[in-house]
Amino acid sequence: MLRRVIALACLCASGCGEGGTVHDAAAPTDDDGGTRPDARPLDGNKATRLHVRVVEAQTRAPLPAMVALFPAAGGERLRFGRFMDDGKAGMTSETTVEAGIGGAMLNWHGIAVWRGEASVPVGVNLVTGAGVMDRQIPYGRYRLVANRGLEYDLAEATVDLPRDAGEVFVELRLPRTVDTSGYLAADMHVHSKKGMSDSGLEAEDRLKTMTVAGIEVVVATDHDYNVDYADEIRKLWPAAGAAPPLVSVPGNEASGADGHFNVFPVVVDRTRPRGGSLVAQQAWTSQQFMDAVRALPGRPFLQMNHTRGWAGYFELANRCGGNGPWRDRSRLPTCSVDFDGMEVLIGYLVCGTKIEEQLADWYALLGFGVVTTATGNSDTHGSSQLLGGFPRSYVRLPDDRVEAFRQEDFTEALRQHRVIATSGPFLTLRVNGGTEEGALVTQTDGKVSVSFRMQAASWVVVDEVRLKVNGAVVKTWQVPRVGEATPLLEQSSEPVEVTGDSFITVEAAGKKALPAHVVGDWTAQNPAACPASPGAEQGMAVFAVTNPVFVDVDGDGRYRGPRQPAVFPVPTR
Repeated sequence: MLRRVIALACLCASGCGEGGTVHDAAAPTDDDGGTRPDARPLDGNKATRLHVRVVEAQTRAPLPAMVALFPAAGGERLRFGRFMDDGKAGMTSETTVEAGIGGAMLNWHGIAVWRGEASVPVGVNLVTGAGVMDRQIPYGRYRLVANRGLEYDLAEATVDLPRDAGEVFVELRLPRTVDTSGYLAADMHVHSKKGMSDSGLEAEDRLKTMTVAGIEVVVATDHDYNVDYADEIRKLWPAAGAAPPLVSVPGNEASGADGHFNVFPVVVDRTRPRGGSLVAQQAWTSQQFMDAVRALPGRPFLQMNHTRGWAGYFELANRCGGNGPWRDRSRLPTCSVDFDGMEVLIGYLVCGTKIEEQLADWYALLGFGVVTTATGNSDTHGSSQLLGGFPRSYVRLPDDRVEAFRQEDFTEALRQHRVIATSGPFLTLRVNGGTEEGALVTQTDGKVSVSFRMQAASWVVVDEVRLKVNGAVVKTWQVPRVGEATPLLEQSSEPVEVTGDSFITVEAAGKKALPAHVVGDWTAQNPAACPASPGAEQGMAVFAVTNPVFVDVDGDGRYRGPRQPAVFPVPTR
């Protein structure tokens, strides 16, 4: 859900305090009343400044957005600062700088216009706390491309920024083409340097990257450190203005034993080491660790992170019951599966067989009656390689207004599996006319009617939608596409027969990679670590999956996995 109006910061020649001069930034109008972006000089001051405003196409309400700059004649987009600033490999931070006036953070991907409007100097060096940056906006002609995450199409404009042009105004009008009513966009695996994690990005800059991506719920998950971003949100969006565009949930990524797990919400106690974090012991078994989390105040949600690959719980030979990695999915793993959720989409694994591996783990557990919530998260550490909000989770809540957010509602929705994990498409599932993701429908004759709705912005190319029962495909639909039209596929009353208790999911997938300037460079630049599927483009893959609707066929009021009794006893909650 993204419907609020973000209050603009004043655009002043010398800040927004007393004595500041406010520029007249009235938007130019089109003769035909259309939504064509436009650009023109605003004043007689010769120093060239790019004054960019991003608005919702119909209402003209200002929107936080990321604006990428490409040379109009072609070539690579303009990048600011360095790719990384701490010399580490992986998903660390690079140089960012707040530039100009109004709210513009320059980073590797462009300008994060985090209040919807800003004025940025052109042709001058930009200074950070560490000195002069090695990049600036050079004079020239540019194609500006604005994006606002998965719910909006892109907006473009071409602008001339020559020497001594004064302030040049550009309005970029983003059409909202995906209706996510009833859901909030959440990223539940996020790092910053506030918790002394392996990230060099300040918490305030992390929030700026999140709001321009359209994320509404940010879960702070620095390693073994209880962290909350509430103070930074209040600082960036003071109470005197409109409600902040996002909220923070305090959390922790416990990484001391048995893989990595996110724990949230947690209590942040600044008087205690690491904010009062639970310190996992290397000697603990997986079950001892999970029991310790269960004993925390409020029984926080426990999410297993990156199931495969680096620090993957099911890959750790000396952790998963001492019997080596879990490979035989015809059996339950010997390590504990007493967690609430698991990442099936995570930033650096949204590609090729990596998605298939994580889904296979989740589907196997569901088959044994081990029900966990599938989530999608970025695991972003910096703001270049993996951008915040890609992938993400859409969480269905009783009230989808950010200002009405309650942690208890959010956590309960996660426990009830009311979640869609996605890198691009927005996909909803209904059974028998109204039963939604995560719910149980009793149908003792084994016949149900399945409906789904798949939406995507025009820059998200979806090729097919797959209906699955117990993890197996029962029907596939091709997604028609005409030119650059926004994809939409609806199916109602698809009959499905099941012979016993079952789970039903829907997936959407595409072979054209998501644009690197929108989602980050890492998957596009690392084919060895994140290979594309055969016939697909290298880069972050287009994929979405719903959590299941469960079908109770035997009429006992509960779901039993079709593979029960399991080879090993199914752990109880």
